[in-house]
Amino acid sequence: MSKVFDADVPQGTYRKVKFEIHKVEDSDVNTDARFAGLKNTSVVIDGTVDGKAFSFVSALNEEQERDGTFSVGSGAQNLTLNLDATKWFVASGGGRLDPSDPGVDKSKIEQNIKGSIDAYDDDDQNGKRD
Repeated sequence: MSKVFDADVPQGTYRKVKFEIHKVEDSDVNTDARFAGLKNTSVVIDGTVDGKAFSFVSALNEEQERDGTFSVGSGAQNLTLNLDATKWFVASGGGRLDPSDPGVDKSKIEQNIKGSIDAYDDDDQNGKRD
């Protein structure tokens, strides 16, 4: 588990959390030039399969909400956004989806990425729901 970002959130009790994955657009590039090489891309996964390097690139757009009770008081609280990558390249029958040939399995991999997202309170930072 890796900490990716921090954000200041006003104290209070929230009933849902909403998050978005969206492709990098012109306005993003204009705001931060580091995004220029990622224009029209939201997901880049580099890896190896059977000893062969691959780069899976997608313009996936996804918006999800999680209902619950998310309490923010004084001091640090943690909300974990979990992306379970162990599910991304697994077919519904348990076989492997091939990220090196995105024309064949791209939409299935994108569906798996969407389905791998979860968010929950994790104040003890152990990667599990409190």
